[in-house]
Amino acid sequence: ICEEFEKQVILGLEKCNFPIEKILESNKPIGIAVSGGADSVSLLVSLCRILKNVPIKVITVNHFIRPIEESCGDVNFVINLCNSLKDQGFDVEVIVHELTVGLVKEKSTKEKIGIEASARELRYDCFEKSISDFDLLFLALAHNSNDQLETLLMRFLQGSSVDSSAGILSSRGMYIRPLLFISRKQIESYLFENKINFCIDKTNEDNSYLRNKIRNKLVPLLNEEFCGWEHALINGAEKAYNDSVFIKKYVDELFSKISK
Repeated sequence: ICEEFEKQVILGLEKCNFPIEKILESNKPIGIAVSGGADSVSLLVSLCRILKNVPIKVITVNHFIRPIEESCGDVNFVINLCNSLKDQGFDVEVIVHELTVGLVKEKSTKEKIGIEASARELRYDCFEKSISDFDLLFLALAHNSNDQLETLLMRFLQGSSVDSSAGILSSRGMYIRPLLFISRKQIESYLFENKINFCIDKTNEDNSYLRNKIRNKLVPLLNEEFCGWEHALINGAEKAYNDSVFIKKYVDELFSKISK
């Protein structure tokens, strides 16, 4: 399981246009966003083993939107995990970003956006700072194939545009997602086989969040009643992406002709 999983991560890097040779030749550090959850822990451990001596900057953000003992506990877990990997000979450094207590809620109220959206925007501000400060080759995020399916369902239910209905992209700018074609089940099996612990976010059971409601209620129903729905959804997303690329190219060419 371990070897097969790491092969899938290598394929994921290649799909993100970062084969191992390109990473080694760059002589730049890479970044990995790690929350302490199963997905990001598996990404960190596998990339350490795959890339060996490549410097890795682990970025973790404390949003302070959960009880302090939980959020600080996750940060401490990430720090201890990185120290353990460093003791094993890997070139790992952890960078902790601590948001001001109440900042996420304040932004949410001021800009009239949800708590999750507010936290995401602030988190990406931290990511951008780390990318700049450490001149990272890329920052790897741990979205997996289950996240992709949940996102596609969520955007469909929200009536998203053609562009958004393409789902999560494997790479966008400085951000890559090597686990996007790997399932949550494979991730948990990899951690189990390696006897590696991870944090569990209790808010994942809170169905007041749309994503959690989709994950905990809609997906089990689809699995039970609609065989093959995952494949159909992914195919639809690929078509939406191709349509979006075609439309953009056509419009750009049209404007280019008009402007001449």
